[in-house]
Amino acid sequence: CYSFFLTGRAADALPRTPRGRYFGNTPISGRVPLPEADHVNAVIVIFQGWDFVTSFFFEEHCTMIMMTHHLLAFFCGFFCLWYEVC
Repeated sequence: CYSFFLTGRAADALPRTPRGRYFGNTPISGRVPLPEADHVNAVIVIFQGWDFVTSFFFEEHCTMIMMTHHLLAFFCGFFCLWYEVC
């Protein structure tokens, strides 16, 4: 929300093509065009990892569907950070 509403960088920092919107956060000359995307992904990875571990202690959350959801969300967020995907 910060980069979209307050600074307006979300609309201007990335290319306006579908490929640019998906792969636009790839570092250009060592600089990431939209670092806010990395910050959001880092929060998602930390939260999903924490939620996966704590779900073991709550019976209603320790189901196959919930654990799979947390694990897949963690891995998707991690690979978005690793490959610099928005």
